[in-house]
Amino acid sequence: MQRQNPSEHHVFIVRAWRAAPDSPWEFVFHHSGTNQVAYAQSQMELLMILNQQLQQEDDAQTPELLAARCASAPFSINPARRS
Repeated sequence: MQRQNPSEHHVFIVRAWRAAPDSPWEFVFHHSGTNQVAYAQSQMELLMILNQQLQQEDDAQTPELLAARCASAPFSINPARRS
């Protein structure tokens, strides 16, 4: 199994319930590994929360952060080509 890049891997836990068979579904959204919890009262709202979470990760991809991740990546460097 190939090691996952943390910036490309997320774990979300969604709990769904309804008070009665004819009641609308309600949701609680947990972003694993963080303290982020969100509540949604519709499937559309749940999908919007998911989209926001993934968009925040994309927005956090600054050149400095990407460079730091590349510098710490476990791959061999040819010392002859280092400048």
